[in-house]
Amino acid sequence: MGLKELSSYKSLWRGYNYYIQGKVVEVKKLSNDEFDVKVSNDENKIYSIHLDINHPRKSTCNCPHADGRRIICKHMVASYFTIFPEEAKEYIEEVERYEKEEEKRFQSSIIMREERIKEIEKHLNKLTKKELKEKLLEYMIDYEFYDDDLY
Repeated sequence: MGLKELSSYKSLWRGYNYYIQGKVVEVKKLSNDEFDVKVSNDENKIYSIHLDINHPRKSTCNCPHADGRRIICKHMVASYFTIFPEEAKEYIEEVERYEKEEEKRFQSSIIMREERIKEIEKHLNKLTKKELKEKLLEYMIDYEFYDDDLY
């Protein structure tokens, strides 16, 4: 698995923001797969990252979140995106596609709800007052409505 796949959503998003903000201050290429990187945080503290592209879990960062742990932090992600900007572009395009799909699903659910409401209203309009009371009573019993639910 690659660095992006091993990162949490939060680390990916925050790392992307660090990348966009230009928080990576130095990149030293050790080989095609390994880099030493310096990344500044919001308080201008510099963290040292060793990035191993082939073995992301062997990457290290001396930030409080990742120091001594085998996790991918936002500083590693920012480093990765700086070294491979096409990966950053691909990531943000994925985020935008996901957000568009979520918006479509949300709009679709609103439309479906409105259509369902119309169907129910149409059915209710055909019922007599007595039949409506019976349906309401059945519903209240089935769904355990209590006095305080009505006020």
